Formats: sequence, structure tokens, C-alpha cells
Amino acid sequence: MNQALPTLPHLYRLPITGKTLETHRQQHPFSFERLIETDTYILRYASDMPSFCFGEYVCQQLQRTTPGRWLYIEPLDDEEKVFYVVSADNDTVIREQCGSASDLSQAFAYDLSQAEMVYFSGQNTLFFSGTCQPVGAVGILTVSDEFALVRRVTRQQTIQRNKKNPGGMPLHGRAGWRLCSKLPAVHTTATGRAPGPRRSVAGMAVCLCRVYPC
Repeated sequence: MNQALPTLPHLYRLPITGKTLETHRQQHPFSFERLIETDTYILRYASDMPSFCFGEYVCQQLQRTTPGRWLYIEPLDDEEKVFYVVSADNDTVIREQCGSASDLSQAFAYDLSQAEMVYFSGQNTLFFSGTCQPVGAVGILTVSDEFALVRRVTRQQTIQRNKKNPGGMPLHGRAGWRLCSKLPAVHTTATGRAPGPRRSVAGMAVCLCRVYPC
């Protein structure tokens, strides 16, 4: 049985310097986004439609056996004519795309040449090169809401809402913390930043509301 293709968000890698994120948001405004911060950069998932961090979901669910660069490939139809592919370096997503085998083999030619391992949940491996390991499907079409992009609240919208709520707690603050409360709690430092070199997906909501206000 064929299913509709998932709507993949745009994925940007931004340096953690100055007002890079704020400038990028102004130049590339989107209604929904999700942020992941490492020691050296921010991954920004963004879309004008509700979507998910599919690559982050794969990173969490896939049982990998080899460190370094890897690809995960999952058929999206019974005939295995359409696939989802994500390329990553350990736990860091590089890019993801849906399409036919011929289109993806060209689009990910460099990724395939650099990958230590290709994890494949289908049957047809004819268009892959390198080492391929069969795995059970992660099931990106059943990704949980924990990985959903969240709706942004712009400053203008915040001002308009605050005008309708004089004397009360800023509504954008309420919305932010209500959003965070839907995700699993994470430990944060005094600065509001989650410890460790890489945030969890749950930590992204804290990052979004505390460290990177809209």
C-alpha cells in the first residue's frame, strides 16, 4: 500500500556567532522550526508547514554498528520505487531527501562514497555502492510528536498579544513554557543551556524558548 510522502523541512547549519540565528530568521522566515545546538553550530529545521525532524528521529531509533559517516535508506512504498534517505556523521544529520532510486543515487553520490556504512531497510540494493547492512525499518512515517517542529511566535505577534493582555504575564512566555511542558524534561545549567556537547531533541524546546527567543 502506497503512502503520501512526508513533508521534509529545510535544514540549515549555522555558526554560533553573534546574531547569526536572528539574521537567518529574518532572511529565511518560516512558520515552524526546531533548533539543535552543538559546541560549534546550530542545526535549524524550518518549514512553512507542520513537519518533523525526521533525521533526528532516525539518529535516535537506529541501532548503528559503525562510528563515522553513515546513511539510512527506507522504502516508502511496497514496490520500493520511492525512498527516504538521511546522511549523517555520527549523531549529526547532514541532509535528508525523498525520491526515486535514480534521483537519490545521484543526489547522495558523494555521501555514499564517504559513508562507513549504509543501513537499508528494504530489499533492492542494486543502486548502492559500498558496505550495506540490512536493518529493520525505523518507520519515518510514524515519527512521534516529540520530533515535531514548533510554531514560531514573531515579535510583532507578541506585541499584539501583549496589548490584549495588559498587566499580565507576556503571552509569548506562556506559550513558550506551555510548549516546553509537552516534552520530556531535561537538566539545564544556570544559563538555560543543556550540558554536554549535543542537545537532545527534548532540549531543543528549552533552547528555542530560553536561549533563542523568536
